[in-house]
Amino acid sequence: MIEVGTGYAVSDQALGVEENLAYVKREYVGQEWVWSIYLASNGERIGYAVDQKTAFALVWQNELTPMSVH
Repeated sequence: MIEVGTGYAVSDQALGVEENLAYVKREYVGQEWVWSIYLASNGERIGYAVDQKTAFALVWQNELTPMSVH
C-alpha cells in the first residue's frame, strides 16, 4: 500500500489493473471505520480512505470505476 496523505492509501498494484471496476464498502479496520477499496476482478483490497468521497476519488484517479457495496 502507498499512503497518500493522512487517513487514506492505495496500493501500487491498482495502477496496472486491467479490470476497471472497484468496490467500495465501509469496514471497521484496526480501531476505526474506513472505506475499503476492492478490485472486482479478484477481490483484493487495494486501499482505503477515511470517507466515501475520498475513496471514490482514489478509485477514479486510478482509472477504475467505483461501485458502492452495502
